Amino acid sequence: MRGSMRALAKLTRVRRRTLAGTSSSHRFQSNTSGSKSFQGVWPIVATPFHDDEALDLEGFAKSIRFFRECGASGATVCGVLGESNRLTDAERAQLVETAVGAA
Repeated sequence: MRGSMRALAKLTRVRRRTLAGTSSSHRFQSNTSGSKSFQGVWPIVATPFHDDEALDLEGFAKSIRFFRECGASGATVCGVLGESNRLTDAERAQLVETAVGAA
């Protein structure tokens, strides 16, 4: 899990650098209460699998690139569609690393 969190932190840093030149409405910002909030469009990305239930990392990277090309501010990965409890920590780390690489 720690590897996943480090990769997620890296993704956040990459996205912040990438978004530095975008309008303020599409950045990760503090709101008036001082807490952090995400702005813009952050689509939920389904985790694709092969027939043998292995991760389809190529298909996943293609989805991330598609959302980036459509102007998404970021992406929500690793299981908000129900697959999270079926992924190992290593698989979650692979997904985050793939997302970072494709972003």
